[in-house]
Amino acid sequence: IPGAFALLGSGNKEKGSDYAHHHGCFNIDEQVMKSGAELYAQYAWRYLQQNAF
Repeated sequence: IPGAFALLGSGNKEKGSDYAHHHGCFNIDEQVMKSGAELYAQYAWRYLQQNAF
C-alpha cells in the first residue's frame, strides 16, 4: 500500500504561533492546515493519474 508523509511547519511569529506543540501558548497558524490539505490532495491526484483505479 503506497503512503505519504509530510512535516508541515506551523510557526509564524507574525501571527503569534511560534510556540512548540506542548507549550501552553501553542496556537497553530491555520493557513498551514489548508496548505497540508492541498498537499495531500495533490498526492492523491498524482497517484490516481499514474495508477488504474
